[in-house]
Amino acid sequence: IIMPLLISPFFTIFLLHFAISEVKSFARSPRKRPIALVIVAIMPALYLYNLIKASRMRSITWRGRQYALGKGSS
Repeated sequence: IIMPLLISPFFTIFLLHFAISEVKSFARSPRKRPIALVIVAIMPALYLYNLIKASRMRSITWRGRQYALGKGSS
C-alpha cells in the first residue's frame, strides 16, 4: 500500500478505484466465484485495447457496405 504512494498519487487513486470495483463486483455476483475477481481485473485492459484499436480504424464494413470514419467523411 505504501509503494504506490511513493511512485505517484495518481497511481494510488487508480489502484484504489480498481480495488473498490473488484469488491463491489464480487459482492454483486450471485455465486461468489473467485473467477469474478479475475474477470474484473482483465476488463480495464480490454477496454483500453478496444479504445486504442478503434482510434486507429479508418473504415468499418457493416452489412456489406463500407463506411469511412474520421472528420469530414460522409
